[in-house]
Amino acid sequence: MGRCNAKIFGLTFALLLATLLARAAEIEDANVILNDFKLPEYNKDSKELEFIISGEKAKTVGIEVELENVKIEWVDKDIRKIKATITSPEAVYHRASKVVKGDKEVHFRSLEMDADGVGFDADYEKQTIHIRKEVKVTLKNDIGTMYKEHQEPEPEK
Repeated sequence: MGRCNAKIFGLTFALLLATLLARAAEIEDANVILNDFKLPEYNKDSKELEFIISGEKAKTVGIEVELENVKIEWVDKDIRKIKATITSPEAVYHRASKVVKGDKEVHFRSLEMDADGVGFDADYEKQTIHIRKEVKVTLKNDIGTMYKEHQEPEPEK
């Protein structure tokens, strides 16, 4: 009788454990959907704010996040202000690489320039945005002034 109860208990425990493991796997694989979200991203080492992704809807799909009506604000580390903003109706954010990509219209805004187009790849680590086609750029500062500020001073005679 004791062996029979031990076998029943062992089988029940194994079944319960298998059910719990299957449920844990479902939870881990489940997609999370956020509405009217704001997702700040911080540097792993310095813990400083790098950029903020916000929008109407975000859906996790593995390591990627599908975004709707997205706004990305890149933060200037030195002055802790927004240095550039990217907006698009749809994009996908890859959480590991910190790259945001989209095939729809995109608008880039900064103090130095505005850029509009269709399709983009924005890489925070490289501090770049590639707008794929139909690109229109408007420079806000005088090009000559910007050029002179970045030139080496002429040597004295």
